[in-house]
Amino acid sequence: MNWRREQHGERQESLTEQRRREDDAERLKYAVPDLTSLRIRVSEPRPDGHSSTNPYVKHVVIPSAPALFEIRCSEPKCDGIHDVTDTILDRLRRGHTAFEGDSPCGGVLGAAQAPCSRTLHYHVEAAFADSLPSTTQRR
Repeated sequence: MNWRREQHGERQESLTEQRRREDDAERLKYAVPDLTSLRIRVSEPRPDGHSSTNPYVKHVVIPSAPALFEIRCSEPKCDGIHDVTDTILDRLRRGHTAFEGDSPCGGVLGAAQAPCSRTLHYHVEAAFADSLPSTTQRR
């Protein structure tokens, strides 16, 4: 079996497993009941400082979203997934309306099995039922 076909099969299996985890996860509306909106801006700057991908914004649909925040590494040959669930849920439960973080990739690159050097940067903006737009943390 050629390497590309094998990689495609592994990626499909990984996507299926990720969907299963999302289906099994608690819903975000129950995990953070007063959350009304959530946006996550994502970028993966390369070690040289240039952006390796176009940054994008994920608008989370609160009523149906899983309380699971796993973001695949954007390097096509990498098998890594950035799981930032614990950090994001912790800060949302503490009422933070804006925060950011970094997640180094723990994946490996294809047949070479070299470690991936990418780091995911995320910026979260949240609103809560009882929060004011200009606050950074609820009391």
